[in-house]
Amino acid sequence: LNAQKKFLVLLRSKKTDASGKWSLPGGALEDREDPYESIQREINEETGLQVSDIKPYYLRSYTNNEKDNVLIIGYMCNANSENVRVNWEHDSYRWVSKEEALQLELTDDGKYFIEHFDKI
Repeated sequence: LNAQKKFLVLLRSKKTDASGKWSLPGGALEDREDPYESIQREINEETGLQVSDIKPYYLRSYTNNEKDNVLIIGYMCNANSENVRVNWEHDSYRWVSKEEALQLELTDDGKYFIEHFDKI
């Protein structure tokens, strides 16, 4: 979230899965990585931002197409600036309200977590 309590959404590039869809910053844990360190690292890698006040707010669990069990933790955090620098995984970004985000073509996970975010 930025100072105006808007979400940062990222447009997935053609070099990635879900190309052309909007998503939230995030990614997978590295081996033996602390979840809080992981989300800080992923956000920094994808956007160049530093974040603070990291708090988990919702979970999603499902079995994917490869029959893997997946658990995703949705975190709320505050961006320490709005100077976004997207990496190769994304073509663009926007700071949007919950309502604006839900009007975009979102990834399934992104839509799920935005729909379940009721603090804004």
